[in-house]
Amino acid sequence: MIEKRKSKLSIINNIMKPISPPRRRSSNETIGDPKKLSRDTAILPPLTFPKIPQLDGYIRSDYANRERKNSFSNGRCAFCEELLSVKLAGELELQLTCSHACHKYCYLEMMDKNNLESLPFCTQCEKKTQCVDASIQAGLKHQKLAESSLPNYFDKGYSPFGMVLHSKDYDSLVKSSVSANESQLLSPISTPTGNCYNEKLYKEILKPRVTVTSDAANRVSNGTYDLDCLISVKPPQISDCCCDSSEDKAIKSRIIQDIKTKLALKVSNWNDSLLPLGELGDLWMFDFLDISCNGIDWDNISVYFFSHAIILVDNNGTRLMGEVLINQDISSINRIENGLILNLSNEALPELYMRHTCSLIISKWEYYLIQAVKNIKTGQIPLLHTTTNAWELLEESNRSIDGLKFCNLWEKNLDVSASLLTRIMPPAENIPLNINVSISLINCTGLSNHEYKMNISSLLHKLKSNLRPIDKFGLIFVGVDGCGKPSNSGTFIGCVSPSWDGWDNIINDIRVFANEDDRKFPIFDNGFEEMLISFEKYKKLLPYIPSGHKNNNRLIILNVNNYDLSEPQNFLASKVKDKINYLQDKENLTIDIIRIGNSYSIEAQEVYNLISMPAQSKDTLTIVLGSKLLRFNTFSEFADSFDFIMEHKLQSGYIPYVTIDFEKISDIEGLVSFSELEINGEMVFIQSSLKKLKVIIKNVFPSTERNIVMKLKLNFSDVTNLEKIMDYNIINYQASWMEEVNSSKCLKTKVSGTGSPHILFSHESDVSCSPLDQIDSDTYFVDIPLLPPLSSSKDQSFARRKTELAIIRSLRIVESASVDEAEIIISHLISLVFGIIRGFEIEPGESYNILESKCYSERRKSFMLHFENFNNNKRYIQCLVEELESINTLFKQDPYSASVRCQDFANWIT
Repeated sequence: MIEKRKSKLSIINNIMKPISPPRRRSSNETIGDPKKLSRDTAILPPLTFPKIPQLDGYIRSDYANRERKNSFSNGRCAFCEELLSVKLAGELELQLTCSHACHKYCYLEMMDKNNLESLPFCTQCEKKTQCVDASIQAGLKHQKLAESSLPNYFDKGYSPFGMVLHSKDYDSLVKSSVSANESQLLSPISTPTGNCYNEKLYKEILKPRVTVTSDAANRVSNGTYDLDCLISVKPPQISDCCCDSSEDKAIKSRIIQDIKTKLALKVSNWNDSLLPLGELGDLWMFDFLDISCNGIDWDNISVYFFSHAIILVDNNGTRLMGEVLINQDISSINRIENGLILNLSNEALPELYMRHTCSLIISKWEYYLIQAVKNIKTGQIPLLHTTTNAWELLEESNRSIDGLKFCNLWEKNLDVSASLLTRIMPPAENIPLNINVSISLINCTGLSNHEYKMNISSLLHKLKSNLRPIDKFGLIFVGVDGCGKPSNSGTFIGCVSPSWDGWDNIINDIRVFANEDDRKFPIFDNGFEEMLISFEKYKKLLPYIPSGHKNNNRLIILNVNNYDLSEPQNFLASKVKDKINYLQDKENLTIDIIRIGNSYSIEAQEVYNLISMPAQSKDTLTIVLGSKLLRFNTFSEFADSFDFIMEHKLQSGYIPYVTIDFEKISDIEGLVSFSELEINGEMVFIQSSLKKLKVIIKNVFPSTERNIVMKLKLNFSDVTNLEKIMDYNIINYQASWMEEVNSSKCLKTKVSGTGSPHILFSHESDVSCSPLDQIDSDTYFVDIPLLPPLSSSKDQSFARRKTELAIIRSLRIVESASVDEAEIIISHLISLVFGIIRGFEIEPGESYNILESKCYSERRKSFMLHFENFNNNKRYIQCLVEELESINTLFKQDPYSASVRCQDFANWIT
């Protein structure tokens, strides 16, 4: 097989060898001292272009490379003194002027970045030495300079949108350190011809969208006003990229077939390919790119990215110039300015360079290449990602109008609209999910111990199988000690890769016990004890869980057991709250509770409330929002929904949390006070003397919008001339996420001297409204704005969230109401929902079939998909009405189950 591959015309002529372990330096070793340098030294991968044969001349120079290698491959490195054969994947061996040889990265390590003209000493002859090839020596200087300026992004989970050194700064660094003669031998710095998009707009597209808006202030008494505010957090605009339309999908299908046909028919030397056309896999994308083997000599060719290989073809489409196998040949990827370096596991060709003056094209290739190398599923690649600049290779009928529009704007150095830019840009990189699941091995359910064990094992196996290679998995077993015996304690298995071969044995060897010890005493008296152990064990797990902002850490507590709580558990609840406060100092941790059973347990509901309970320190109140309490009837129902939850709620997040800091303006502290804040669907009073409020919102998922209502109290009783402050700055706020901070903003309000009138509806009207605690009244008042087109689009989020809060409040009343009262309240809720959408062609009583589902879990998934679609108010209303009508019908058949469904619905929209 090796001989066969060497006979092919390709860039890669060797099957990939195992990657050597990274070399790391111990803490007492010093850079630059030959006696202390070892092959364990941590050396950055190359970031610039070494002097190696150009693309077209590769075959001719391959023999010479092998001859030179054979002449000194059995020697030892002049610096680390280890065998030259012990090297990193793709690392070059350098011949030195002192007649000895060394590893390329060892020579780089010995170079002084502050004085590139200073030569290192060879440990074998103690002479100053450098590379025999002057062009390689110049390239090494260039590379050392670049390594001191740029980190290795690939190993640090680099995002395509991270920092890239500006060419102007880079040029000045090179010119100040390298002579004019040497600079001619260095790799050219690729500089864009101009801005192909508005830089400010580009940055905005990558930010979460955080806004705080206020309604008109309502006068409560003379000089006192209530001001409703809406905190709205949306994911970055990049996540709003819609799926391809059916027309785009048809175009893409024709493109793929067209490209494959042309490759098979027009490429004269296709027989030299390592893989037949049918074995290349799916065609992901293709573009015109500059390709080089040495960073000096460049060829502009068409590059085709299949799922199994990268194919390089000349621009005429008639000659195969090379190929790279994705899984066998690429060991890592480095980003440089307007380019990529593919580090290859090939001794003769260790690096391949790709560049383009449009950085968006490079970002796109980087994103998908990293996904391919890491074996991460990417889903369907959008049409406008299939190619960015190679539309001319296609028939006119297969060319995208939007794709051609982008090319035209870029070539003319014109700004690109935000809507088009979000479709052209690569997706934001999903962050790793570190998921830890806590489950009790004490069985207090109606299941036998064997059934309980089978359910747990099946669920955990499915959970593990849904994790990606970048994710981590951990388990907490409650009710057993380290020896696996029943105990009022717990144990944990560290947060490690889901591919670890020990997981199956651990899950299969689970033992389940009844709730009694050797003396027949209960092991647990209540679920609070289980929860407390879960939090204690997670605290001990923290050292094993990846830290840092770019991690989505989740603790999922499976609450299954049923206990008879005869006394309040205030002491245990207090201890649980202390543990929660400690853990939630880690801002990227989200605690979710999954209840398995036909009803909610008191413990699950209480701990869920504790998770979101405000924590005060000095003059700042901190509130953490984003945890979920979800109920499933059975283990199998939860398992059936897990794929959906994983895709839409766990692995799709780009930003683990957004923090919004509110602070009163110092000059008017006495005029403004925090009054109420929505927590888990209820308005909670806040201490008015607070100066600062910190709201942490977890898990900003694509296609969602997190809206939270906050109420301020304005006291203008001592203000003599109110007309002068009609447009008033009342509070400052600033958003931050991961390592980014947004600029500070100021919330303004318009104060009405007469107050804002409530909207009045008749009880007999189709749009009669709540508050629903006065169901015997003839008329009702509502301060909920209407949805567009009856009101401005800025009112949409306000209208939705206030409607949802009215539903949540009423459903919690319904839980303990009689059947007749429940029917009246739900009828009023349906009228309220219709009231905010007058103007749509929907009438009460119309049949809604949007959520046709065979089972409750499928209904839940359909509801969540439609409910989160903020671009379709009609469908949103249909979702609400459908579920309310379903609950109303269930009350007539099974009031208890209907009451539980009310809790479910409230938790869905909290």
